[in-house]
Amino acid sequence: MNLKRIIGLVVATTIVAEAAAQAPQAVRDADLVRTLVAQYQQSLNLGSVEQVLSLYAPDGVVMPADIPVQNGAATIRQYFERLFRETSFSLTFTLVEVTTSPDWGFARADVTGTRTPKATGKPDRVDNKALLILRRNADGSWRIARYIFNRNPPQGSSRQ
Repeated sequence: MNLKRIIGLVVATTIVAEAAAQAPQAVRDADLVRTLVAQYQQSLNLGSVEQVLSLYAPDGVVMPADIPVQNGAATIRQYFERLFRETSFSLTFTLVEVTTSPDWGFARADVTGTRTPKATGKPDRVDNKALLILRRNADGSWRIARYIFNRNPPQGSSRQ
């Protein structure tokens, strides 16, 4: 066997060994992200500003459809206080994709259910797509760094 082949085998073996060692961490991280999204869903459905804020990074950003970007903890607090004062939710986040790396991850979800304006009590159907960009804290936990969502086009619409 020539030296190039030996070096190639050593490099390949090292890469495979490193990937195998990281796989359990990647699985644990994906599970932590799934848990965080479930907690976010629950917090929205409970209308709990404090629980929602506990899931965001201090410099988090919320990018709702049709309104300005909400930057940082104070602005996000005001956004959710107003939102929960005016509206109640019954939402389900169905994860479509979860990806993590050592410090960053994302979760893509379909969000369905209802939002009910408290003034009318008449529920509106929710059919959204969402992207949560997550950052790992120093303690290994994950927090929402960016949350982006918008409505899906009505069924039967030619827009994709």
